[in-house]
Amino acid sequence: MVAAADFPNFFDAEPAAAAPSHLPTVVAVMPFDNDTEEHGIAEEARRAFYNQFSSKAYGNIALPAIDEKLLAMATGQRKTSGALDYAALCASLGCDGVVTGRVTEFRKVYAGIYSELAVTAEISILDAKTGETLLTRRERVSYKEGGLSITPIGLALTAISTAVNLRDVQRIRMLNELGYNLVKTIPEPPGGAMASAPKIKEMLTNAAASPFGLGKSIELAIQADPGLLAVFDIGNYRQGLPMQEKSPGVYTGKYTVQDKDAVRMASIRVSLRGRNGMETHWYDTSLVSIETVPPPIPSGLLIHSLPGQVELRWDELNSPNLAAYRILRSDHPLSGFTQIARVESPGFTDSGGVEGQEAYYRVIAVDRAGNESEHSSTGHGRKLATGYQPLSGSIGADRELLGSYLVAGELVVERGATLRLQPTTRLAFAPGASLTVRGGLLADSVDEPVSLVNQTEQPWKGLLVDNGNVGLHGFSISGAQTCVHLDHAQGILENGQISRCDIGLAVEGNAGASLLKLNVNGNKTGVRLLKSDALVDFNTITGNALGVEMAGFAGEFRSNSVLHNELNLRSEPGVLVEPNYWGTLDPATMRIDGAVISEALNRRPPEGRVVPVRSNPLAGLSPEARQERISGWLIEAGQLFRARNFGRAAVLFDQVIAAAPSADAYYFAALCQQEMQDDGRAMDYLKEGVAAFPDDPALRRSLGMLHYSRGEEVQARQQLQVALRLAPGDRQAAFVLERLGPEPASAPASAPQTQGK
Repeated sequence: MVAAADFPNFFDAEPAAAAPSHLPTVVAVMPFDNDTEEHGIAEEARRAFYNQFSSKAYGNIALPAIDEKLLAMATGQRKTSGALDYAALCASLGCDGVVTGRVTEFRKVYAGIYSELAVTAEISILDAKTGETLLTRRERVSYKEGGLSITPIGLALTAISTAVNLRDVQRIRMLNELGYNLVKTIPEPPGGAMASAPKIKEMLTNAAASPFGLGKSIELAIQADPGLLAVFDIGNYRQGLPMQEKSPGVYTGKYTVQDKDAVRMASIRVSLRGRNGMETHWYDTSLVSIETVPPPIPSGLLIHSLPGQVELRWDELNSPNLAAYRILRSDHPLSGFTQIARVESPGFTDSGGVEGQEAYYRVIAVDRAGNESEHSSTGHGRKLATGYQPLSGSIGADRELLGSYLVAGELVVERGATLRLQPTTRLAFAPGASLTVRGGLLADSVDEPVSLVNQTEQPWKGLLVDNGNVGLHGFSISGAQTCVHLDHAQGILENGQISRCDIGLAVEGNAGASLLKLNVNGNKTGVRLLKSDALVDFNTITGNALGVEMAGFAGEFRSNSVLHNELNLRSEPGVLVEPNYWGTLDPATMRIDGAVISEALNRRPPEGRVVPVRSNPLAGLSPEARQERISGWLIEAGQLFRARNFGRAAVLFDQVIAAAPSADAYYFAALCQQEMQDDGRAMDYLKEGVAAFPDDPALRRSLGMLHYSRGEEVQARQQLQVALRLAPGDRQAAFVLERLGPEPASAPASAPQTQGK
């Protein structure tokens, strides 16, 4: 157990070291560098240093003012070169010196009740005008212990001490001690030794509970010199909030979030005013956000009635602070809803309820601040019987099916008859069974797909439409020798999943069939087009041994995504194929046998733009030679970029993208286009780069900033939110998001309610 005596005496500083020949009087504490892998530790150490340094007689510039000025001085380039112009910075801030810092070590070990923390940092005070280093300090603090003593703050504020666990307290105190040790031997400025500022020993907050929603409270406490005036600020949003001295030297403060409050990543700052008029400022090491705007209303609720269960799906919300979805159910459409589940992903399977009885569902979104959206539209469905009804033979008149059926042998829909499958209907086929349609087969079930599957691991023969008519909208077919065979068939297959078959989809004959928005994957052959005039558009064909096979094809094959198949396309030699997305613009890597590709989509449809194919300029070179050539291009491109020869630099960056795409190459190619006033081309590079490297925060931020400059606030907010999620310390993304303000509330859905059977 650590005793109070184990902590340094923050009120009785050690004697100051001898002062250098001259010292600044007003100092700006710059952001610290971080040589460790601990995210955020540099900013925490900077604040801890500032908190201790503010008790010195130096004039201090508020940290937010420094950060905002640094952001305004940024050049817009991803990486800066050379030293920062401290003279220019201090000319605008009114300082004559700066403190730079670096965290060089951070160690944390938690093993049961034992814990170890260690941190090492170094600081330097520089003359802003000359850049001369006036003094440096380096300190290391290490805690090894099995517990923490109760402090006056912990006793005075139970709510805070419960929100901040022992590890949090230990980390805060270690950083406070680091700041204290770095500051204690820094001399007072000339003439400032007698002007003593009040002293703050430490501060605890419940900032770990951020973000704070409506009705929640931000609470804090400090231990400091007694009998003084203390107030606290929440960024620039709420300032001068009063604190009360609960016991000698222990001050507490509280702010309860009100309706329409909103602030993002604000610092909590305490100001303690002494009797001599001097003030000491103390920043919490954590940032807080306040959000009272509820998340958007969940939309797109789809309810699937299935044997033994009801499946719910809805559109995923693009809300960075989303915490969960609440699922509510009732036996009545307007009242009686109670929560049955809380989930984090946009889907839920309900196995409760009464078999065959209608149930009604709603979804509510909850954010991390505890705010709740209005409920979604109400949908309904029912848990179907779990048994299969037998089905076989000939269907000679119109018929509808709803539920689960087991097909044995051959099931035939005769000419003049139509078989209609109601949403969620499931046909399981015994080994060797088949469905032949000579009349019509219909299903309008995009929201609640029908399914045709194999009963066992053995395959069934598949669905054959023989000179008949088909209209399947929303379906899943799997486990057959040939999942779907359209032989001189008319009609449409749309929004379907075709998988795990020897042949996924075979089309032959000129009858005008349309294949739209299908997912064909996991088959030996995905799509076979034999002497057909079919329209094949906006499909995704991936993960097959052979993606597409063409022979005598006279139809249209365009705007499809065909990629990640062992062989994407095989056709007769010389066949010219319309633009599709192949996952690459290099014909040498498209995995195509026979066909000729002159144009392709640069992204998945519908966002993809038709562009000429782009051959790899380094094809045939060894990996070592290729890397040497790419490095040479990058060096030359960088030199041209710095010389503002953006046209030539853009050509080289484009060559790098063709040879070895990288996030940096896309970034600088876009920057070249922007410098040449071609925002449209810059936008193309950034969108293509984000599609290829979706987790690169700089590409996301740059795309968001370009949208912002074009007044496209919705797109800007979306990209900047992702950038901030990928890089929480990105001050530029946070700065622009704050100026965009809170996300507008979604308009109430006007679409009709989704219903299930």
